Amino acid sequence: MNILITEDDKRLANSIKTYLDEKGHDVQHYLSGAEAGNALMNNSYDAVITDMQMPRGSGLYLLQFASAVSNPPPFYVHSSENIFYEEGRSIDLENDISKYFEFAIFRSKKIPEVFQEIQKWLDDIKENDRATS
Repeated sequence: MNILITEDDKRLANSIKTYLDEKGHDVQHYLSGAEAGNALMNNSYDAVITDMQMPRGSGLYLLQFASAVSNPPPFYVHSSENIFYEEGRSIDLENDISKYFEFAIFRSKKIPEVFQEIQKWLDDIKENDRATS
């Protein structure tokens, strides 16, 4: 699978990237939602893994950007907090992500569970792709 990772924590991003590389996936990593949005506009991805709180374009920015793209890839959104604050408003990530972005799921960031959850999510994507083919 061709996977886009958007994460400003370089250690976490490298850990996720290494894990996915070892599983045979093609992984690109960007540090901000703005960079990832440009990549999403110019490339095709099977899945996107994104953090919420990042400089120069949050995960929310990336989700909004992706929702304007026809047939956006599935998103795995993670954050160390369940409440996200942007532009003076609070967003309950656990409840609001899937309500406003049907192509996305939210998980609280807990290592090492994040690797198991990402793998299960990718397996579900593959299974859904086989079922619709």
